[in-house]
Amino acid sequence: MRQVYIDKNAPIREIGEYMNREHPGAPVFLADGSDLAAFNAEVYSNGWHQFGVFMRLFRARDAQEIAGILNRWNVHYIVAPKPGLGITINPPALRDLINNNVTPEFQTKWLFVGRIGKQVDREPSIVSPGSFDDFDPAIAYRGSWNHEKGWTQAHAQTISFSNLPGSEIRFAFQGVSLTYLYTKAPNRGMADVVIDGVRKATLDLYSPKVEWQSRTTYKLGSGRHLAVIAVLPKKNPKSADRFIDVDAFEVQ
Repeated sequence: MRQVYIDKNAPIREIGEYMNREHPGAPVFLADGSDLAAFNAEVYSNGWHQFGVFMRLFRARDAQEIAGILNRWNVHYIVAPKPGLGITINPPALRDLINNNVTPEFQTKWLFVGRIGKQVDREPSIVSPGSFDDFDPAIAYRGSWNHEKGWTQAHAQTISFSNLPGSEIRFAFQGVSLTYLYTKAPNRGMADVVIDGVRKATLDLYSPKVEWQSRTTYKLGSGRHLAVIAVLPKKNPKSADRFIDVDAFEVQ
């Protein structure tokens, strides 16, 4: 019950425990909120509690300038709400920095902490049962992927897609089943689905008409699992391309 309470009401405590353990003394920037007490280090807050900090970032021209400001403050870690929660981060330049130049390291149900810098290949963190949109930091992308918002018929109105063979996503979770949500369309290719090193399927995502939020469920034994979904070079002869996409995952 204590853990349930913390997950719902004080997720910043878990973030603080992670930072105090893994990066003791490292300054932190809070993109939303002002829960400073969770950290045994200097904390910068994006809000009226530290109005000077907020205004300095608000005047920045772009994400690169904000990265430079934080670097001068010796801040290399940002805590932010997970995408899809309806929370808008301002200024826009800070939002761009978080979306494009922060590599997630650890997450709770609502928050994640990541290191500022060029996105690099990484292993995904293990998540508990729940729903995870394609923009969720729990999903690790490798290769060439496009991440777009504004697709009203997609889960959470976002979609991530690639047509480069060998590009893959890695998703680690604890549960008994995994549901993969994707889009079938005239330009879709084939997805190689491997879980715990065992090939589960070669999914043909081609369809003569668009079918949003198509889903395939894989029943698994209880425990920790790793799913890897990759773009295959082959495709349906009727398809115009070999795109595959990730719309969301559901874990039970």
